[in-house]
Amino acid sequence: MKIAANYCHTIEVAQYTASFKSYKLNGVKMREVVVYQNGQWIYRDKFKAEEREKHETYAQNFIKAMRLHDTKQYMAQLENMKGV
Repeated sequence: MKIAANYCHTIEVAQYTASFKSYKLNGVKMREVVVYQNGQWIYRDKFKAEEREKHETYAQNFIKAMRLHDTKQYMAQLENMKGV
């Protein structure tokens, strides 16, 4: 009699979303950047419209860094699965 064992491994990859909002506060143009991971906010930044480019670039780099971190964790999980 043969016994077959199937192993099922799941690896979840996070999804990142950034939202940008413009508004006026006391006559000053403001911008807000919010970064979400799987629907929950993990980063929020409010700044003047003149500083827009610097802060939006920072938010994009933040998302890239988080994705790189997730990729490294994903690869580590794959290495651990090889031993199972």
